[in-house]
Amino acid sequence: MEKELENIKLYDEDGNEINLKVIAFFDVVNPDNDEKCEYVIVEDEAYPDENPFALKVIKDENGEEFFELIDNEVELAAVEEAYNTIFIDE
Repeated sequence: MEKELENIKLYDEDGNEINLKVIAFFDVVNPDNDEKCEYVIVEDEAYPDENPFALKVIKDENGEEFFELIDNEVELAAVEEAYNTIFIDE
């Protein structure tokens, strides 16, 4: 994934455009399967006062990268802990 991205444009299930501001990219080892995965922390530009959230960077069989919400609580906790450890002073 291109680390210089400043914004990501996604679409919800109704086709509405969602503009996200990129805060950080980083890798974390998933505690469930010991697989190293890439994550991005973003915030919705329409709601800057809301908490940022994490998306997992996934590659499909063609090598195309896309984003996925993290629905595993253990994985999400590991990502939150890594983010807080890496970026706590910023």
